[in-house]
Amino acid sequence: MLIVPALFLLSGSLCGASVVHPVPTFDHRDPVTGEILKCPKCPPGMFMSAYCTATTPTQCQPCKNGHFTDLWNYLPRCLYCNNLCTGNLEVETECSPTTNRICRCKEGFYSADDFCIRHTECGPGYGVQTKGTQQTNTVCEKCPEGYFSSSSSAVDLCVKHQECSSGQSVLLTGSAYSDTVCGTCEKNLNKFKMKYSNDHFIHYGRKAIHTCPSVKK
Repeated sequence: MLIVPALFLLSGSLCGASVVHPVPTFDHRDPVTGEILKCPKCPPGMFMSAYCTATTPTQCQPCKNGHFTDLWNYLPRCLYCNNLCTGNLEVETECSPTTNRICRCKEGFYSADDFCIRHTECGPGYGVQTKGTQQTNTVCEKCPEGYFSSSSSAVDLCVKHQECSSGQSVLLTGSAYSDTVCGTCEKNLNKFKMKYSNDHFIHYGRKAIHTCPSVKK
């Protein structure tokens, strides 16, 4: 049991001097004398176990585990920590004597209209301009010239097309959806022609080119 006798608290400072804050009070009629008393409230993290009297101050007790009060009060019991972080929520701040449990959206989700919604994935041909946060969704952008994205992702940026190394030729130009295809002449080129059809080129807006020199028979 805690008795709150003080009517003033010292907190903070102003130019090196302590600032005095009066303890909040509430009106209570003494059942014996009928007198209206100014009873001190209980501080956050505690509840009132007995009213003050003409001779004794308010009696306060600490909140039990799983319960809290976050304001000066004269509640007969502490409040239950009723925020349950389930589903796509996780605990940001655990319940304490002075705070209710605080939840947040899990990684990969953001809060909208009291729901946790999965971050949007940027599809092929698009990359992430701004990653989603716990408050905002993903922002996507179309891959600029010279860059590509071949998959759907909520975190990946557009990637720069590869440059063919010395001795290799560009067999297929890169697009917003896929990388440049490089290879060596004739033998690899024939395999490449068998792998990719004209429909593939038309669908992805790519151009097959052959820069290999003519082979003399």
